[in-house]
Amino acid sequence: FTPDNKSLYWWGRTSTGTLGLYKLNPVTLKKTKLFGDPKNDVQSVIWSMNWQPTRKAVAVMTMPGGPNLHVLDGKSLKVQYLIQLFHAFPGQMVDITSNSRDEKHMIVHVYSDRNPGAYYLFDAGTKHVDLLFKSMPDIDPQQMASMHPVSFKARDGLLLHGYLTFPNGGSDKNLPMILDVHGGPHGIRDVWGWNPEVQFFANHGYAVLQVNYRGSYGYGMKYQDMGYRHWGT
Repeated sequence: FTPDNKSLYWWGRTSTGTLGLYKLNPVTLKKTKLFGDPKNDVQSVIWSMNWQPTRKAVAVMTMPGGPNLHVLDGKSLKVQYLIQLFHAFPGQMVDITSNSRDEKHMIVHVYSDRNPGAYYLFDAGTKHVDLLFKSMPDIDPQQMASMHPVSFKARDGLLLHGYLTFPNGGSDKNLPMILDVHGGPHGIRDVWGWNPEVQFFANHGYAVLQVNYRGSYGYGMKYQDMGYRHWGT
């Protein structure tokens, strides 16, 4: 429920069929769009600080290629800290996983396409971060390959999105390529982030292409519907 206890947060479809965040009054059934993108679904909601008596949605994330932060409440301390942390860790995804009751200390998860993830203790007063531990300490992010968002048109003209990964430090021309197809098949998608399978192939000299083919999640219900009963066409 919203902090005023009069409405509830609700996942709803925008006019183009993408998944947006709304608030809905259960008495009047009036719905108010808080955020919606005409081409991309909302991937996740960021809530205000833990331990607050009334939590609220303060931001949302979409993933057209890499992750995008969309601010709903610029006055939120959590949003302000997140923006500072995104600047402190450029090119990486930052998530505040928990906080102390006084909101002065937070656990922060940082990861990217080359970084499997690390956890830090963030001091809001000093703006200092201390490394707590790495998820996979034997992995050196500098040796990992970058995942590039790509888009191209299918034979029928539909715009498809995906990711292309080249071997780290080598040529991106005339490479053997592996098409790495995600599972599901419906309601699932490939995302930007560290992928052990992709990194394994890239490390062995392959370019790796991941396609969010029609039927995949993340691009609206119409895009997902296109995959039903059309395998092999």
